Amino acid sequence: MRTSDTNFMNAVAKWFGLLLPRLRPHLYENGGPIIMIQIENDYGDYPACDRSYMASLNSLIQKHLGQNVIVTTVDVGIKSALRCGSPFSINLATISFGPYDGDPDDKFTSLSEFQPDAPWVNSEYYTGWMDHWGFPHFYVSQKHFIDGLMKLMAYSPRVSVNIYMFHGGTNFGFWNGAIDRPYSAQSTSYDHNAPVSEAGDTTEFYRKLQQALHQRKNISVPEAPQNVTKRVYETIKLRLVSHMVSHTAEGVSSKFPLSMESLGQYEGFILYRTPFYRTVGQSVRLKFKEIADYAYIYTANSATGSIFFHGTVSRNDRSLVFFFKTEFNTTDLLIMIENAGYIAYATKTFKDTKGIRGPISADGKEILGWSMLPICLTPKNHWKCNQPMSQAVQSVMSAGLSPSTTNQEVMFWPIEGGIFAATLNISTPAELADTFVKPVNFTRGILIVNDEVIGRYNQALGPQLRVYLPKSALRVGINVFIVVELDSLWLNGTMVGGPMFEGAAYPLEFDNQMHWHTKRRRPIH
Repeated sequence: MRTSDTNFMNAVAKWFGLLLPRLRPHLYENGGPIIMIQIENDYGDYPACDRSYMASLNSLIQKHLGQNVIVTTVDVGIKSALRCGSPFSINLATISFGPYDGDPDDKFTSLSEFQPDAPWVNSEYYTGWMDHWGFPHFYVSQKHFIDGLMKLMAYSPRVSVNIYMFHGGTNFGFWNGAIDRPYSAQSTSYDHNAPVSEAGDTTEFYRKLQQALHQRKNISVPEAPQNVTKRVYETIKLRLVSHMVSHTAEGVSSKFPLSMESLGQYEGFILYRTPFYRTVGQSVRLKFKEIADYAYIYTANSATGSIFFHGTVSRNDRSLVFFFKTEFNTTDLLIMIENAGYIAYATKTFKDTKGIRGPISADGKEILGWSMLPICLTPKNHWKCNQPMSQAVQSVMSAGLSPSTTNQEVMFWPIEGGIFAATLNISTPAELADTFVKPVNFTRGILIVNDEVIGRYNQALGPQLRVYLPKSALRVGINVFIVVELDSLWLNGTMVGGPMFEGAAYPLEFDNQMHWHTKRRRPIH
């Protein structure tokens, strides 16, 4: 990928052939708002440094958008990166750096020497950075950012600046990325400490930035746009209605475990099942060669429907050896793998296959003979998969959640991997509003609303403690909320794990704003 490889470029050409003709009417020359098109991103840091590839991208742009469009690149402001990232003079080379990346002299000197007669453009002047689960919330001193921006704008008439991000975003669904060394998945929120939040709210940062920009031009400061009112809906109570590893369909059989991608799946969860006959109380030693990204380990008895959760193994664990004791006579070993997000930056980006990677042994003997089945969390998946959600939705839509409170199988399902559901009734269009989901009684998992995966939550690690739910995800009438809990639950300050008990209900609350862990990353001054 990211080379002139024929297979890759055929896919790029097919995609550009669909995308770019839709953009052409919106180009500036056609009266639209698109003034420039960027190809690639930080390609100068990618080891391939393939001039033919960059030439092909330029040709495709000109084929679909014409000869007049300005095509840009963006790289860090060093000559080696610029040479690989912007090898042709037809492109406007731009650079990226934030208020904490040193003096602009060095950056613009390199850019000026590389393209002497071109404008100096900073395409990404950073307001913050992406957050990762388990790390403090990243923020930048507002004063430091604004002072740096004013310095940039006064540096030279040749300078143009793009603020990244000016409007924060959200990694809806499973679209969050990750970084390597160690592996760390990005949070659902991509707020990025932006002046306009992911919910579209103007912030204190926005007002200070607005004031500084208007003072620089010596013009009066207009009133900031009014923020949209958020709604705190009534608390709803969720009950266990299904389980991620129950009621499995027939999967793809293989002697060895296969990757998620080899089955045509690129997000979410996949279930590995193998016959595993053990008697109650027997000790087991599992050893993985490699996993990506999290392995949830269960044993089951197909005759009784019992499922027992033994624990979780992470790709970052120092040892991929896992010990457990059977709680009953088992017939199956179930390993559910979570794809927590692909590595989005580094040379490993395209080697980050998900699943059980390599052999796995039990008590020193390699386990052979696996059945693999993707797990679908919405009806929109395009691969053959297990669909525990269909049962969950049917249960929750029944009056009083009666299927879940009378189903004896619930007593044999662990919380870890449990699917909890409830409904929220919205009576009129006037009641539809943006909100924030507050999963304070849950630990780590997935939020799904009306068959749309909204994103992940991780109350244990943070830093994000609320999940932004836009008005567009809700509807007048019955709204179905589903939570897939991957860890444990909290009730009245006590952690609850293990098997469920009949009729238990757990509240899901709402809020009118985002909250972060109070422990924050030390600001950069």
